[in-house]
Amino acid sequence: MSDDFDTQLLELSKKRWRGDEADAGLTWGTIMVGDPFVDFLVAYAMPTQTSTLAEIGPGYGRILKTLLDRGTVFQRYIGLELSAARVEHLKQNFQDPRVSFRQADVLQPIDLGEVVDIAFGSAVFEHFYPSFAGALQGISGLLCGGALVVFDLIRQDDALQSAGAWFDGETYMRVYSGAELISLLSDNGFELAEIGKISFGKDVIDREIVRTIVAARKL
Repeated sequence: MSDDFDTQLLELSKKRWRGDEADAGLTWGTIMVGDPFVDFLVAYAMPTQTSTLAEIGPGYGRILKTLLDRGTVFQRYIGLELSAARVEHLKQNFQDPRVSFRQADVLQPIDLGEVVDIAFGSAVFEHFYPSFAGALQGISGLLCGGALVVFDLIRQDDALQSAGAWFDGETYMRVYSGAELISLLSDNGFELAEIGKISFGKDVIDREIVRTIVAARKL
């Protein structure tokens, strides 16, 4: 594959997420809560009153809303969002003084002016082209040593043996086998801390949304 064609595919993979899609379209055609993700995040990342959190692709803020509704402790939250329009929506919807949003692409260098203790992203990492390796590299530059990154992925089988990648129109999707997942983490300076399974309930056509969820620690 030529470098020019690969660059075109990379830009195509970002096109949808730079837009201003209706909230439900971002999460399987229906508005979702963040509870299953937050259950895992709090259990394994254990944020404290001094923690700085960074969310990759907050979308319409379902994970942040759950954190706030539960009174989860943290010192600062930074939402890194590719879409300028969604950044504006998020700023209007969340007025907590600890919370801020920035239009940013984690595949490009980002200077936050501070170190992040916990990074996370839900329904985001399967859309990084050609893999989430580039995102891990970008996130690693924000994290202190020993910090955790937590994310969920498409799950097609309980043994995590399935793998594949494709474009559905403008939407890039990748399914990772367990072996691919561990290898990508290791190659990019992380180790697997925990892996599990969560469900976000039913989508717009009544399919259960079962996901693999991962906590990885920066080495």
